Amino acid sequence: MSQSPDDSRYRDERRVSVAAVVKDLGTRGEFEYHYDMGDGWQHRIVIESPPGESDDLPIPRCVAGENACPPDDVGGPPGYQLFLQILADRRHEQHDDMVRWIGGVFDPKGFDLNRVNREWKGGKWKRRQ
Repeated sequence: MSQSPDDSRYRDERRVSVAAVVKDLGTRGEFEYHYDMGDGWQHRIVIESPPGESDDLPIPRCVAGENACPPDDVGGPPGYQLFLQILADRRHEQHDDMVRWIGGVFDPKGFDLNRVNREWKGGKWKRRQ
C-alpha cells in the first residue's frame, strides 16, 4: 500500500497505545482518532488533568461526550445519515429492516458516561507502575 504525504501524520493504533500518545502530549492536549479509515470516522480526543493531579498518569476516565456511537458497518458518515433518516421515517420501506438490524430502539443523542467508563475500566487498560 502506498502512503500519501498526509499519511505520515498518522500513527498505527496497533503499535501505539493511547497511554503513549498521552505521555507524548502531556496532561493537556488533544489528538484526532481516525476509526475505520475507509469509512472516514474522525474523533477528537481532548486530554485533561484535574487540578492538583500528580505527574503520574492517572487511570484515564471519560468526563464528557456527545451522542451515541454509530453502529459498526453502517457505511461511514453518509451511511449513518441515511440510517438516521430511515429510522425517523416509519413509512420508509427499509424502516422495519433497520429497526431489526439495530436490535430495537436507537437514540442517536444518547450518551452513557457511566457505560463508557465501565467498558474502559473492564478493557485492557493497565496502569503502568
